[in-house]
Amino acid sequence: MKKLLYLFVIIFLQSLSAQSVENFDGGWTNWADEWMNAGNSLVRTYDTNFKMEGTASLRMEWVMKAEDWGGGISFARFSDAGTWIDMSVYDTLSFWYYVDKPSKKDYAYLALILRDNPVSSVYDADPSNVELWRRQITGIFNDTAKGWHQVSIPLKTVGDPLNPSPADWLVGFNMQGRNHHNNVLDWDYVRGFYLEIDTDTALYADSGSFYLDNMVLSGSRATPLVLFNGKTAPNNVKFAPGWTGSAVVSLEEDYDNAGTGSIKWTGGSDADGGGWDGIWFDLSSPHKIGELMATDTLQFAMKAPAGLGNFWIAFADDDMDGSGPDRMYQNVYYLDEAKLGGYTNSWQLIKIPLKDFYGAGSWDGDRLPGSVDSNRVIQFRIEGDGQSVQGKVAYFDNIWTGHYSLDIIPPVAPQVQAFSNGDYLNTITWTDVPGEKQEMYKVYASQSPITDVNADGVEVVGRAVAEGFQMADHEVRYPLVEKDGVVYYYAVVCTDNAGNQSVAGVSGPVTNLAKGIATIHKTAPVNFKADGDLAEWAGIKPFRTFPSDGSGHVASNYKVDGDADLSVNTYIASDADYLYVAFDVTDDIVSVNPNLGEWENDCPDLFIGLYNQKSAPHTFYNRGKEPDYRLMFDKRRLLAGKPWVDSLLTPGVNYFWGEKVLTNGYIVEAKIPWSIFPVIGGGADSLFVPQVGMKIPIDIAFNDADATGSREGMLSWSKLNNDDSYADVSAWSSTWIGDKTTVDVVDEGIVATSFSLSQNYPNPFNPSTQIKYTLAKSSFVTLKIFDVLGREVSTLVNQAQNSGTYSVNFNASALSTGVYFYQLEAGDFMNIKKMLLIK
Repeated sequence: MKKLLYLFVIIFLQSLSAQSVENFDGGWTNWADEWMNAGNSLVRTYDTNFKMEGTASLRMEWVMKAEDWGGGISFARFSDAGTWIDMSVYDTLSFWYYVDKPSKKDYAYLALILRDNPVSSVYDADPSNVELWRRQITGIFNDTAKGWHQVSIPLKTVGDPLNPSPADWLVGFNMQGRNHHNNVLDWDYVRGFYLEIDTDTALYADSGSFYLDNMVLSGSRATPLVLFNGKTAPNNVKFAPGWTGSAVVSLEEDYDNAGTGSIKWTGGSDADGGGWDGIWFDLSSPHKIGELMATDTLQFAMKAPAGLGNFWIAFADDDMDGSGPDRMYQNVYYLDEAKLGGYTNSWQLIKIPLKDFYGAGSWDGDRLPGSVDSNRVIQFRIEGDGQSVQGKVAYFDNIWTGHYSLDIIPPVAPQVQAFSNGDYLNTITWTDVPGEKQEMYKVYASQSPITDVNADGVEVVGRAVAEGFQMADHEVRYPLVEKDGVVYYYAVVCTDNAGNQSVAGVSGPVTNLAKGIATIHKTAPVNFKADGDLAEWAGIKPFRTFPSDGSGHVASNYKVDGDADLSVNTYIASDADYLYVAFDVTDDIVSVNPNLGEWENDCPDLFIGLYNQKSAPHTFYNRGKEPDYRLMFDKRRLLAGKPWVDSLLTPGVNYFWGEKVLTNGYIVEAKIPWSIFPVIGGGADSLFVPQVGMKIPIDIAFNDADATGSREGMLSWSKLNNDDSYADVSAWSSTWIGDKTTVDVVDEGIVATSFSLSQNYPNPFNPSTQIKYTLAKSSFVTLKIFDVLGREVSTLVNQAQNSGTYSVNFNASALSTGVYFYQLEAGDFMNIKKMLLIK
């Protein structure tokens, strides 16, 4: 594993002992930022004969002259560029002092000032990213009691960092100076510290001398880890349903009868790896439990049928390079059903001392125990041992370490406003919910007023907005062409740190110009061949994914240096039998290593849901009538993930993957039968029948290796994807099938028993309204608009359609105020209704 180089040797062990920050033994040579007022003086010497520990101590003889605002002497010790002192796992900083010449009065104090330089900044290159955090220690310089004395300082901040009081600096660290980065003391990125002899008293003169020795960090700042609080996962934890999406939060069972439910895990087939499946929890940032390993306990409740089998329970640490958990090397515990006395299909409380976890990983028995960095836990899993579990069901509840009390009180709703922020872009703002800490916000959009965020037509435009940001942008889109007068309503839901959700706060309507985006072309490219020649795609609008114009989103912790490094035009089309896909990739270094995984090579991913999206997106991959898929276009073959199915297509008549000849990059073309997808779903998924006007969940992501041996860059079409589209469908975006910009199919899965024409909504309207109708059987359909004189002013539908319920958007921006009629004809059925346009 990669380890940060710290200025001072800080070794993370399972049991944390005091660690040296500065031993004052004489090696401190790069003094920095010395200053003092005129007439003041400071003489520093190392004394090898008088010391508390080690080989020396630092003696300081100081003289402070009278000043009209108070005196001051300061010096500092900083680390080299690119290194930091990590204080985040400790709770106390202490040092020893010995006063051999006390001051005459008690006005002077010693100030310890930590320099917070976050990892995102370069030392001294950007002073705005530097923060100084001050703690004042009084009563040292006039100490007449001879001998070494220890000062212990709690590592905590106190008060308002933007407006600290003098009293705050006496009990905790608080910010000083004008520079502000994030107004948070980043304990793991302390760049160094100042020592300052100062006074706040004017016209004060004094002197003295003292020794300093053995500055150390001690104590544990580790905290218990809550994974599932009996209702949901906290905001800093993301519950993932394992390899095959087999786990969900369900109200069917509840360990403590709190009405909050539990996690239901359904075992899959041996063919899809069900025996190795289970429940996962991914943490948003590394969590420190190392110091608790000797004394704390993991507990969870489990209800499982007899004979279900054994489980691996694992804490995985972070690779520290942004690539995720180190699952090959982890703290593991083997839960043996026989040693538990068997499962009884009733709730059992499982308690496992953390010290009983084996620290060399379940996959690498040659490594020594205790080497896993338990202060950087990034993932927790409970998963099977490969046994046959198909059709078996287990429930898990209340998963945490330490002690925890369940919070089931929802926060209040945020107050929401929305406004047009120029063409194509609406901005949503809301109030920060009072009384909550570390809460998250989810933002929804709909073209109808939102009364239920799970209702038809509601989409997610902001997934996990952190406390304090209170803003999200929504790019207003329309199939293929720009469209004026598009109206959206917005809602925001607050989720507190315990996972409780508020009711939705809602906004009024916002009208804006919609941006025309690429769609899935409604017919196959003419004379399609999977040969690397993209001539047949001419005239079909591509899904543009370029970093330079913002059409491509670079995921967090990844690097794309510009369009030449990675940019893509993607073409997608369909007909009744096939899905057609082509990628025209610009890539300065094409890198494919057969010994690496697809995600570690140059490889496009297509994420697609084969259903008409009517409501808020799925969180996990669904099966059945609304299935979600991930397709990976590797140089060697096309394969699927979630679940994993290898070699769907290989290079040949229907699959091409090749490097460009005249320019840098590669081209991929594929002709994929719709019949493959139910096979991917293990036979549980419906056969997809594409229809013009369907709204399809979709994302397109591109892995860029640049011959580094790992994924260096990741570019996606969805702006919500931060390297989690592979696991979370709500990170995808959406588009439509075809170029029928007036028709959206809804509720096509409902069996219609009669023909009907509904009243348009809204009515009156300006300038757009929706007209909904139902077909009892397949028919040739016309939907036309007439004015009061009976003149036809628009034809909205003129085509054969299957049975189902349809909704058509009518934009009357070119018409004048007045009464209009809309007429539906479908076979022998005909109906006319009146509507009112008011401008």
